[in-house]
Amino acid sequence: MLKNARYIGWFLFCCVVSAALIFTQAQDTQSFCDPGISVDEREPNAYQDIDNRCEGLFVQEVSSSVIVLTSFTRQFDLESTGADHPATISWDIDDVTSVRSLQNSKDDLLRLRANSNAFRVYYRMDTRVPLDNTTFDWSTTILERLSMGKFDVGIYGFLPVSFSDVTRNIYFPLSLSQDGNINYEDYQVTLFPTAELEEVTYYIASVDEGYPGDVVVPETSLNYRNYPNATPIMFEFELTADTGLYYLNIEAERPRGRRSRREIYFYHEEF
Repeated sequence: MLKNARYIGWFLFCCVVSAALIFTQAQDTQSFCDPGISVDEREPNAYQDIDNRCEGLFVQEVSSSVIVLTSFTRQFDLESTGADHPATISWDIDDVTSVRSLQNSKDDLLRLRANSNAFRVYYRMDTRVPLDNTTFDWSTTILERLSMGKFDVGIYGFLPVSFSDVTRNIYFPLSLSQDGNINYEDYQVTLFPTAELEEVTYYIASVDEGYPGDVVVPETSLNYRNYPNATPIMFEFELTADTGLYYLNIEAERPRGRRSRREIYFYHEEF
């Protein structure tokens, strides 16, 4: 009886150790890559897992959206790239618990993404970071290899949040710094149009149960001279409002009376 008990104990111990090893290996082999992205395996800087992220070039895809969001920040100070010039991406959340309570799921991994603003450079970086980490250390070695600088790349972060009858991607304005100084300034938005536009307007509203509520910033026109196809559109806005969720509606007038829209639900922190 004692001998059998020892065998059983040893068997259970081996099972526990094996399970732990399998779990550890699964974590080690976790991919940050978007499975929907196609890559050219002959490309030395192809989109692939690198340390704490997935980053690189991918095969051109036809976008179904006329207004593509490439950056949503409150600070973007990318001055140099390379092994000696890492960047810190941060997001400020005064009360993570209140944000987490908005969602029905337990998913609290912030999706961080970097996108290309450069013409015909199909680049992306993806990773997932626990929301309450509030920082991510990003090596800029791939950007250096691709000769991409401050105006060639943008970043944003979002978290899927479930409301009573709808799920939204809630964007968190990011800060990128290379000198340790974090300053949350006016909102900085970068759009990449896939067609020629005639005018771009936006307004901001509160959010009520996952839907736009009262308007807090009236419709504003950018009034740029022109909006060529595949040329980044950058603009800033200021929001003086209580901490909470807000809705940014961007509309573009196109030739022959056509219109396109981009909706952004975002978390605003009052400073």
